[in-house]
Amino acid sequence: MDWQTLNTDEDIRTFMNKFGYFHDSCLKEAHVQTKSFVGENYGMAIDPTTSASLLFQRQAGPISAIEIVFEEIKHFCISPLPADYTAEILDATFIKQNGIFYWANCEGFNPTNVSLEEGITWISAKYVKWRDRSNLMGGQLIYGEKN
Repeated sequence: MDWQTLNTDEDIRTFMNKFGYFHDSCLKEAHVQTKSFVGENYGMAIDPTTSASLLFQRQAGPISAIEIVFEEIKHFCISPLPADYTAEILDATFIKQNGIFYWANCEGFNPTNVSLEEGITWISAKYVKWRDRSNLMGGQLIYGEKN
């Protein structure tokens, strides 16, 4: 499937509806990339732009896996759950405020009152796009090292 760019509140609502508001889903993988690097001559190229690709899977169709790319990330907080909790997402927040997109793995997330509460993973970025990746179900790594 082609990339679908999110621009408006209506785009977000349509996307959330297509992916069942993240009900019974999980964040399977995340890949973070900066544009900074060290070249072969040890010179460093510095670019503060950061992006992340997140792969989610869920226990329903017709769209059972999605890849979301967040570009020009402002904040990214990954908070693993305690060992005695399960990792499924029951509901998520996805909003746009003042030109910035916010996604969180819980209902009612408020970006003006951010907490580092255990178990809340959230990300904010200037641009967001997504695509159907239902062909990527299962435990095989997509972004990481493949043995």
